[in-house]
Amino acid sequence: MRRIAEESGVARITVYRHFPTREYLIQALVDLVVAQERAVVTPGAGAAEVFDRLGPGIVRVGERYRFLDSRPCPVSDAPLRHPAADEPLLAWLTWAAERGELRADLPPA
Repeated sequence: MRRIAEESGVARITVYRHFPTREYLIQALVDLVVAQERAVVTPGAGAAEVFDRLGPGIVRVGERYRFLDSRPCPVSDAPLRHPAADEPLLAWLTWAAERGELRADLPPA
């Protein structure tokens, strides 16, 4: 938390005011990752458009937040994972298969 405060140019108390523990800070970062993942997959977009954005978008999110992979979940020993992280992509894959843009014989998961 000290290093985050220093790198951000604020006092440690300011960091703690927004994030009372490291776990809260990490969870806020996970929530940000999920929001950025959702921005990559737009409901109703065609397959070519989504795949054009998906590769670079996921790579960019993955590179920026790679350090989160090594963090345990704040409430258990499981790796950090947002329960809704895959919902936008799975919904889009289902929609695209129903429209015939993707193979329908493979499950979206």
